[in-house]
Amino acid sequence: MSPKVLFRSAAVFNWLAAGAVLLMPAALAQRLDLPPPPIATVYGQLACMAIAVFGGMYWMVARDNLRYRPFVAIAIVTKFLAVAIVTGQWTAGTVAWPLAALSLVDIAWAVIFWRFLRRDGRARCKACT
Repeated sequence: MSPKVLFRSAAVFNWLAAGAVLLMPAALAQRLDLPPPPIATVYGQLACMAIAVFGGMYWMVARDNLRYRPFVAIAIVTKFLAVAIVTGQWTAGTVAWPLAALSLVDIAWAVIFWRFLRRDGRARCKACT
């Protein structure tokens, strides 16, 4: 998959996720077996903002994956941290399994991004020698 397609897909995925949480929080919470969300709180809005901003970051990487390559490493760390937080909350019993299962998507994205960095890094090193 080309970096352009990969990172545009990641951007759209993030924008859809942020939009779903902002536009239909009650329905989404019910599907994930969560209590009704206080999306109007500053925390809910900040979370959606961060998800949407990461979508913009992925779009930038799609436009110029050499220039914005460092963003990919930040994304990998953030995705693993998000999974760690959700897994911790699930283990503590504060969130239900559907949200924990959904967070596995972030692991998949992190692995795909890591593979991009490895492949892209090797290609850049070969081009420099």
